[in-house]
Amino acid sequence: MRQINLLNTTQSFSGGDLIWLPSGSCLFSVPWKAATMVEMKKPSIAVFVEDVKASPSYGVVYCDGSLWRVRKKYMHKLSKKGDE
Repeated sequence: MRQINLLNTTQSFSGGDLIWLPSGSCLFSVPWKAATMVEMKKPSIAVFVEDVKASPSYGVVYCDGSLWRVRKKYMHKLSKKGDE
């Protein structure tokens, strides 16, 4: 039987992890009240802050001086040199 990952996440993240976000990633403002969506035009580095409790397929990252909600499927953890 084929296993399907409904959250599209293959990595777990901890606060402080460096995250690579590819171009085309959609960032949503924090808080949701004044929802602003930005599509990244170029790849970027961000810092993972926390999981979004109400929606486990999203995480909060710090990028370009602001907090953003991002789908975890766009996040790629940067590993330390020598780690595989």
